[in-house]
Amino acid sequence: MNVVILQGDGRPFGVLEVDSRSEDEFIEHDLAFLQGHGNILGMAIERDRHERNLKAALGAIRFS
Repeated sequence: MNVVILQGDGRPFGVLEVDSRSEDEFIEHDLAFLQGHGNILGMAIERDRHERNLKAALGAIRFS
């Protein structure tokens, strides 16, 4: 089962995948659960990107 990890602007970042040894092991609730985790990862990636940009901007101001 795969879900897309979306960035804050809606662009895809990557794919979150889980596998099962048996076919048809996943149900709709499993997909919703995995998509929720993909959404959290996307928000964490976006937050990290913003924090890095902010630190870089603050560093540039300090050395100006």
